[in-house]
Amino acid sequence: MRLGDYNNPPKPRIVVAALMSLLCMGVIIWVCGELYESGFGYTWPQVTGKVISSEVRWKHMETTKTKYVAYWPEVQYEYRVGTVRYTGSRIRFTQQGMEEAESKRVVAQYPIGKAVPVYYNPNDPEAAVMEKGIYWPNLIVLAFALIFLPSYLTARVLSRLPST
Repeated sequence: MRLGDYNNPPKPRIVVAALMSLLCMGVIIWVCGELYESGFGYTWPQVTGKVISSEVRWKHMETTKTKYVAYWPEVQYEYRVGTVRYTGSRIRFTQQGMEEAESKRVVAQYPIGKAVPVYYNPNDPEAAVMEKGIYWPNLIVLAFALIFLPSYLTARVLSRLPST
């Protein structure tokens, strides 16, 4: 099929292959951005902050096939850089959804009034986290996407070659 050949639209398998490829590339770009920011955070300076609120939040969610409850820890802290006071709520660079028990564990780790380390971006002190470092499950996602995309594309190309 040539570009602009509207009388011969692409086959559904080609559309699925293109969508899968775009999805994998999007995941790769997102994870690389997260890893870059996480790695850069190792250079951020540290100040001492204080937890000002800490609770497990939840919301009823619904998809076309199922209903569920989503949980996440919501921890707010205050800190000072020089004479300026800031508040933050980012625990780590990558915020992932959690089960209820994991959310409760995180909230228990940060009770109200607790002194906590806060790492802030020296170029933008409003950007801060309490836990710096790489969120290792992102590496698993990246590895899967890097293995899946070339494998999928190779399989698609090989399936189109004439048999000998």
